[in-house]
Amino acid sequence: MDKIRKKIAGQEYDFLRETPDLRGCIYLTLSGSYGYGTNISTSDVDLRGVLVEQPQYLYGLAGYEQFEDLATDTVIYGLKKYVSLCVQANPNALELLGTDEDCIILQTEAGHLLRENAHLFLSQRVIGSFGNYASAQLRRFCNALCHDQYSEEEQEAHLAATLHGQIEHFNRTY
Repeated sequence: MDKIRKKIAGQEYDFLRETPDLRGCIYLTLSGSYGYGTNISTSDVDLRGVLVEQPQYLYGLAGYEQFEDLATDTVIYGLKKYVSLCVQANPNALELLGTDEDCIILQTEAGHLLRENAHLFLSQRVIGSFGNYASAQLRRFCNALCHDQYSEEEQEAHLAATLHGQIEHFNRTY
């Protein structure tokens, strides 16, 4: 984890400290393979977060949904959009509230409040959205493995490790 924090403190992530719209960031966490515990030595660092929009966005003077940095695979949602996604049981949004404590990069008091109240976003919609999402991801993963240049043994080992990590994450979180 120290290696990741050092990387985020580096020049590649200066946008986190220098972009005015990101000053309202209340929650920032690792996502992707690090968030699921399925990372390997070559895994990239995916960051996801939530921010309270600047006044001009809150007053409706301009629109704001999310900040994206494609080079670092960072997405930070505006609170309004984030809450809307959670109410719709969006798996990509809800999973951020269930990451392990050691994956949290930044959490203000407001971020803690959001995370502590994750249960408010859980409804019957979650069954369909997570089930459909999991099926689609598994199909995508299997298709990627079929087109990969890895040996069958490496593909099976990677698939087994990924599924094992997902099951452990699911059991810990739910």
